[in-house]
Amino acid sequence: MGDPLLDTLTAVTDCLEHTNCPYAITGSLASSVHGEPHASLNADIILLASEQDASAIARALAPRFYAPVPRLTQAARACAFANIIDNDTSMKIDL
Repeated sequence: MGDPLLDTLTAVTDCLEHTNCPYAITGSLASSVHGEPHASLNADIILLASEQDASAIARALAPRFYAPVPRLTQAARACAFANIIDNDTSMKIDL
């Protein structure tokens, strides 16, 4: 295994691309690439997802990720965020 954050981020973005969900990487990762470097142990990803999209994404991330369908669909409905956790690396992603 390489870099745990990169491995986790790749797994999530591969899933989002497979489900055709528009996304953008934000937060400290984006800041480190486009501005001021900032260390972080998680990643932030903004999604444009309906409740049905969120449900499909949660199912597609399982079993590698702890990504509860009810939490992701609730977040999509409320335009809020939900955390997912990579069971392989213990890295957290805020969607």
